[in-house]
Amino acid sequence: MIKRIYSHFGWMITPVVVAGIVILSLLYLILWMELIGNFKLRTTTDFVAFYSAGWIARTEGKGNVYNLDYQRMVEERVSGNSMELDEVNPFVHPPFIVPILSHIVQSDYVLSYKNWALLMTILLTISALFLIFSLPHSSKMEYILLLLSSLLFFPGMVSILNGQDTAILLLGGSIWFYGMVKGKSRLAGLGLALTTIRPQISLILAFPFFFKYRRIWWWYCAGVAFLIVVSLLVLGTENILGFLRILTVSAGGEGYLINERAMVNLLGLLRNIFPNALPGGLRYLSWFSYLAAIVSVCLLWKRLNLSFENYISFAIVISIFFSPHLHYHDLELLLLPLFGIIRLIYLRAIDIGIPMALSMILLSLLLLINHMTPLAHIVPYLLMIFLPVFGIYLMMDSNKGQMTSS
Repeated sequence: MIKRIYSHFGWMITPVVVAGIVILSLLYLILWMELIGNFKLRTTTDFVAFYSAGWIARTEGKGNVYNLDYQRMVEERVSGNSMELDEVNPFVHPPFIVPILSHIVQSDYVLSYKNWALLMTILLTISALFLIFSLPHSSKMEYILLLLSSLLFFPGMVSILNGQDTAILLLGGSIWFYGMVKGKSRLAGLGLALTTIRPQISLILAFPFFFKYRRIWWWYCAGVAFLIVVSLLVLGTENILGFLRILTVSAGGEGYLINERAMVNLLGLLRNIFPNALPGGLRYLSWFSYLAAIVSVCLLWKRLNLSFENYISFAIVISIFFSPHLHYHDLELLLLPLFGIIRLIYLRAIDIGIPMALSMILLSLLLLINHMTPLAHIVPYLLMIFLPVFGIYLMMDSNKGQMTSS
């Protein structure tokens, strides 16, 4: 079916993709200029937490990075307003990125913001290249259009605008994806270790490898151990404990700009569907579901004879939806199952690159429109349903084709 559609309409897709890339680029540029030019906008994004961590590391010593009182002082200076402790946007990210922040952050907040955005854009580009190189051989035009449409995937832009570090998460996931499809266990495991920038996601993705392809699991453990050693050398034991303590701020869900209703996961969905329910009860349900998700992904990987491209659609969607803490920018990880689908179609000798580039451009436009309307995350949730379902369809269609040919 896919091949028939492309054979009829393929000639008109490339100009539409190019037009979509230009339109998205202009829209993102407008959003970026509006953000940087608006004092209130740029000082209320998540970057203020990264800035405070980098500035504290430079001026007060790396040992104070996770001290909320120090974070409040820096954020008050940036915003020009006094704030209560529970109004602080806390730095709840792993210690191994602190050395990077201490070099990126300068006294000039806007310049620091631009430097961070540039670094994250470079990492997003490297991630996209890993995904492109994971595909079977195709034309340069397909590769270029897929690369550009991947870079313009809307959650990545949200991450850049918000000053987040999601590019590091995607980089780890992309290296893992590349290592898996190329049969490079060491690279897959080390890439997976880099996803510990989001520990709650990393555990779901990594733990199944303890039961299958254990070589990847041990390389993952080696990579995590290396990051822990780096963190200890940078911050010391006491401040590693400080990082663990501040994680309870995120798990608590109240105050500190956590905003559970804005999350794109099970907890966010429950908080919006049942606004009068006890938040604590919903959090317990979310954590129970998270543990069940780990078990289900392990069983899925161990018991079912799925290709990695099929498996990743389930694994990524489950890790995102059941993560106890997840915001919009982390949806950038959905690029992995999208490229899993692209690989499955390519392996059937169908040049799908340009149509898929168009699909990602249209998807980004839909996500952008949905993000700017009061309709809460309808498109992301539909996408999370579509990816594994379409993966199943491709698997069944492939099995049907094999039975017919035999």
